[in-house]
Amino acid sequence: MINTKILEELGLTKSEIKVYISLLKIGESKKDAIVKSSKISPSKLYDVTNKLMQKGLVSVILKNNIKHFRAAPPEAIIHFIKEKRTNLKEKEDELTKNLL
Repeated sequence: MINTKILEELGLTKSEIKVYISLLKIGESKKDAIVKSSKISPSKLYDVTNKLMQKGLVSVILKNNIKHFRAAPPEAIIHFIKEKRTNLKEKEDELTKNLL
């Protein structure tokens, strides 16, 4: 099981964590199943899934003009961490360059 504390420390919100873990458990799903499983507000679901898509942790598929969401495999979290590390390194280098 994924340690939710680590996901929080990586910058995911509680709602993002609930949706991601729900999708891992239930698999590819429509909005209603995700809302029921994650217990987040239906009005927040699209905002949360959009943020997770930007982070590479969720994808969306249209079937008969209905959105179905799918969690990326947990290994995608490693990729997310590597991207964060790269971005932080670039910022560190820029700051160091400007300070010296």
